[in-house]
Amino acid sequence: MMENEKEITDKMEVELIKKKVLAHFKNNFLIHCAYNSGAWKNGTILEVSADFFILDELFEGKMPVFYQELRKVETYSPRGKKE
Repeated sequence: MMENEKEITDKMEVELIKKKVLAHFKNNFLIHCAYNSGAWKNGTILEVSADFFILDELFEGKMPVFYQELRKVETYSPRGKKE
């Protein structure tokens, strides 16, 4: 893949993550955030802005999360519970 194609793909992925974050925010759903580094966080979105959002993480409290740091976001479902 050429460098320019990778940039376009990365921008598309960030835009998709932004849309998912906004949908979770509007519907007040818990969210699971998987970082590019392999780390993950779960919580409620308190505020959304252009480059990041504020997550009220279940154990660590309020923190900024930058879209470009994320690999994926999805609805959080506690282990063992099916919705």
